Amino acid sequence: MNHLPVLLIINPLLAAFSLSLSIPPARKNYKIIIGVSAVIQFALSMAALLTSLQQPVHYHVGGWPVPLGITLILDVSSGFMAAFTSILFTAAVLYSFAYIGRGKARYYYVLLMILWAGLTGMVLTGDLFNMIVFIEIASVTAYSLVAFDETSFSLEASIKYMMLGTVGTILIILATGIIYSSVGSLNIADLYNRIQGIPEKPLKISIALFVAGFGVKTALVPMHTWLADAHSSAPAPISAILSGAFVKVGVFALFKLMYNMYGWSVLTSLGTDQLLINIGAATALIGGIMAANQADLKRMLAYSTISQVGLIVMVLSLGTLQGLTAGFFHMFNHGIAKGALFLSVGSMAKRAKTNRITGLSGIGHDMPLSYFGFTVGALAIVGIPLLNGFMSKWLICSNLIQNGHTLHGIVLIIVSIIGAFYYFRVLERLASPAGPDKKHRETSYGMFVPVVTLAGLCIITGLLPYIPLVVIERASLDFFSYNSIITGIIGGF
Repeated sequence: MNHLPVLLIINPLLAAFSLSLSIPPARKNYKIIIGVSAVIQFALSMAALLTSLQQPVHYHVGGWPVPLGITLILDVSSGFMAAFTSILFTAAVLYSFAYIGRGKARYYYVLLMILWAGLTGMVLTGDLFNMIVFIEIASVTAYSLVAFDETSFSLEASIKYMMLGTVGTILIILATGIIYSSVGSLNIADLYNRIQGIPEKPLKISIALFVAGFGVKTALVPMHTWLADAHSSAPAPISAILSGAFVKVGVFALFKLMYNMYGWSVLTSLGTDQLLINIGAATALIGGIMAANQADLKRMLAYSTISQVGLIVMVLSLGTLQGLTAGFFHMFNHGIAKGALFLSVGSMAKRAKTNRITGLSGIGHDMPLSYFGFTVGALAIVGIPLLNGFMSKWLICSNLIQNGHTLHGIVLIIVSIIGAFYYFRVLERLASPAGPDKKHRETSYGMFVPVVTLAGLCIITGLLPYIPLVVIERASLDFFSYNSIITGIIGGF
């Protein structure tokens, strides 16, 4: 049996457990333990992606058969998400070695590795119960990491995040309870075959609860109020993960249930597809407008994330294979670009001791590598040609228009224009002449290498978009054909 799916979850948990032991080797060598674990996890995720391209893997935890047992599914879509999140986590770990001071660092890495395991579990799980378990593992560690600095603002943001996040989890649990009480199964592929047995009223209620619950987790309007505070108050590498990976995994999980448990034809008949595409449009517009009105740079980036998630939700709501490809491609492109942005801002803010845009005036002259990372990330998200964000935005817009959603395509254009306004405003401020009293050294090697690497990925995938698109198109096909693939592997239920 191929054990890659479970190893992807066990490895970061073992690292976290090792660091939590109060023994001298763990206390003194925590960076070595985390560094080795991160390299192993990155290698495992790439191996998992390559394996899934050849043959999907269905893993029965404990040997229990479907639909009774815990199942992990490694197809190209889950392999792609595991590899994508591993890129951001590996960059964040390397960055954290230089960014996080000694003090409580060991506990920071314990939480970081548990978060990694939780997000990986969310994309691999094949049943609802364990999706809830992994959601809570990821959420609880995220609440703690947001409050890691222990400032009054970070503690307030963490409490707000925890309260709203708990509401989201409760809604997801209630929806799961309705499904289980109606058909007596929790396996996603099995539920696809039984969903017709659920009466229309509880079916509608469960869909509404899932959309609202995951809407909280992914900051969809009107459930977006927590994200700006949480993402802006967290340490820079955690902000990069929350904006770059966490919300994308939440969107992936939501649409996995919509496509592969309910079936898109059911959602279309109930009008859920129109609801989702309109929620996406509202999220994109409101997030963009809010971003344009921020004086704090990290809050601006956080609202920008809300806006871009709205674009992803819009195109995933089309119910087409091409829409999935465009959405997954923008998940990847935005995640890499937003990682570069948050890490570069973290470097500049650490030197200037402020996140305010006015306080960072002229810092680009003293910190050219950090400024380079921010510039590339900003231009990629705006959608400037030759950078990765341009191609994915082009695909989103063309898919929306081709499927009769011209108005939503115009929303994307408006959001991009608004984005150009606030990103170029910041770029100009960072490059403006600085006073003689404002001199800042470039950050250490460990901090600018992840920034430059992520920025380089934005450039490479912009110039050679077909390289990631080959994988993403296969991931979209597996996502679209999930139930037939799983049935083919295990021979029916």
